[in-house]
Amino acid sequence: MAIKTRTGADGPHVATALVVFQCLIIVVMTAVARYHPYADAKDNRNSALSHQGGFQLGLDERELYKFYISPLSPLYSPVPAPLTKSKGVVFLLFAVFQDVHVMIFAGFGFLMSFLKRYGYSSTGFTLLLGALMVQWGILCHGFFRLDSSDHKIPISIESLLSADVATAAILISMGAVLGKTTPLQLLIMGFIEMIVFTANEYLGVEVFKAVDAGGSMYVHVFGAYFGLAVSLALGHGKVIAKSEGEDSKEGSSYTSDIFAMIATIFLWLFWPSFNAGLSTGDDKHRAVINTYLSLASCCVMAFATSAVVNKDNKFDMVHIQNSTLAGGVAVGTVCDLMIHPFGAVLIGMLAGVVSVLGYRFLQRSGKPFGGRGGTFSTPNREVNLDLPVIGSLLDCESSALYHAVTEVGLRHYSHNRSDCRRQGNRDSIPFGCTEGLFHKYVSTLTSSKLRHATNELSLAFQPYLLSLVHLHDTCGVNNLHGIPGVMSGVMGAVVAGLATEKDYNYSLYQQFPARMPPANSSDYWEYAAHLGGDVNPGVGRSASGQAGYQLLALSVTFLVAWVSGALTGT
Repeated sequence: MAIKTRTGADGPHVATALVVFQCLIIVVMTAVARYHPYADAKDNRNSALSHQGGFQLGLDERELYKFYISPLSPLYSPVPAPLTKSKGVVFLLFAVFQDVHVMIFAGFGFLMSFLKRYGYSSTGFTLLLGALMVQWGILCHGFFRLDSSDHKIPISIESLLSADVATAAILISMGAVLGKTTPLQLLIMGFIEMIVFTANEYLGVEVFKAVDAGGSMYVHVFGAYFGLAVSLALGHGKVIAKSEGEDSKEGSSYTSDIFAMIATIFLWLFWPSFNAGLSTGDDKHRAVINTYLSLASCCVMAFATSAVVNKDNKFDMVHIQNSTLAGGVAVGTVCDLMIHPFGAVLIGMLAGVVSVLGYRFLQRSGKPFGGRGGTFSTPNREVNLDLPVIGSLLDCESSALYHAVTEVGLRHYSHNRSDCRRQGNRDSIPFGCTEGLFHKYVSTLTSSKLRHATNELSLAFQPYLLSLVHLHDTCGVNNLHGIPGVMSGVMGAVVAGLATEKDYNYSLYQQFPARMPPANSSDYWEYAAHLGGDVNPGVGRSASGQAGYQLLALSVTFLVAWVSGALTGT
């Protein structure tokens, strides 16, 4: 639409756009937004007792909330303190909101700071775009969920959490076009994308009634392919493909990689909160367990796969910074379902392998296993070479501090692969290699055959996205968010098709609301009685029908993201 019209310096235009957008948000909030009753001081229910229809809880309910407070917490008291339901909701949601907030602004911002020339852009634009999109997201999300009593948007801490999750989709799209757009273009892209995102989410959740607790379909797939469509429409891929190997701007330094790695650790730690944020009860419990197990197994397999496909069997920092997180995306749709612990581990393992292979073969261009300069997913690192595997059975490398050649007193290593011996006194060196006939045999046979086979694959697939399709993906969102998100959507359909009352008991109809019988059926009243009346009538959908709608939601999300992204970038 309008993104492609201006590519030069546009400082005054950005300032004007920011003021206009902020004033627009003020006007809309004044007209249609208000506090949720839990946060409204003038609402009488905030001071009335529960048996009087208010939010004030009784003794038993206070004890229930105390269950979530650790005795080590300064908030803990053996004597029940006055606690309202609104305070209980804030207490239970604020910790999750805080975790997600750190992920959005610190995690995403510093993860994209691996580019040595765009550190200011990645962190600064993340803060700017995130601050604006959180406000816009509250309004867009609220438009589809107006209060029926006064047709206004009730804003609560849950609204803030939903807005943070929606902002994640915008920042994922930003990762695909980072370094190729101006601030004004990013603002326009985010403004349009948030509208389309909330509409697509409403379509999937309320119309298709497809479940996606961790947002793998509605957030990750949408954000990734919207951004990739914008990148393709902008047309910079053709220019970048021609200058491949000559442009040093797309590179990282040792310092920028350290900052990106810190972001990876933050995201890895807080991802269970992202997936479990809006779940409740046993669903939240399963979501945390499944996400954590998936992340752990994904991390292990990402390291292993990186060592196998990379030159000299070294760990690639691009893989470590990104692919170790793919397990959180891949398990998102099914994180609160009964996939069992082994299923979560298996999903994480598969995600780690697929994500690394995507970075290695689909995105990367340049010399196979070769040059450190001018590559796509692994840019010219100058001083930060890939981390070697110590004592690897596939390939022995004697130095774990390959980049630290400037440190005073560091001895020189000999990289003789035949015996892995280092010159000098062996006892004075903290790192060494395993020697022996077994190691030589495995290193000679296995490494050469594996490297030859992988090298052939690299020649066949390496330049695909950039050279053939002219699709440039700066941060590799296709491999971290896109492909794992599609995997999660497909697995969600499989798990939904296999879900039975035997596995879920009556909570099956809370997990999949569309499978609840209609209100005029006798089964509905039976199930509602077992669930304490805490369930709305459904449409009596079958397991196979639910699986079909899960796939439909995934397909529609992909198409809406791609078409709307292409139109936005045109």
